[in-house]
Amino acid sequence: MKRAHPYFQLAEFIAPDGLTGRNCGADLPFGTIFNTLRRVRYEGDVEHLESVEVGTPRTISLKIDRIEAYRRTLEILPSGWTGLLEVSGDGLEEIRDILRNLPESDYLSIEQLP
Repeated sequence: MKRAHPYFQLAEFIAPDGLTGRNCGADLPFGTIFNTLRRVRYEGDVEHLESVEVGTPRTISLKIDRIEAYRRTLEILPSGWTGLLEVSGDGLEEIRDILRNLPESDYLSIEQLP
């Protein structure tokens, strides 16, 4: 489901400050600041798949410093594209630690919520 706000589903942490994943929300311009870290688990079968919040969303402050996709540096990561975001700010260490032990059924995302 496409979301109207900036929403980036994480796949991997790339040292020292990179996050790979898929843009599942609005187009992401350079300089976007994410303020929420969420973890969800998908349960059920293909016809009745539900997402369940795991824990409480956490407050972060990560700014996109660089976007790379398809071996090019971009100003905007379009919705639906995968890419690498180089970020700075608070929350990166926590993301790195969670991604190391994330079960296959769980997904981690960074979002910009009002």
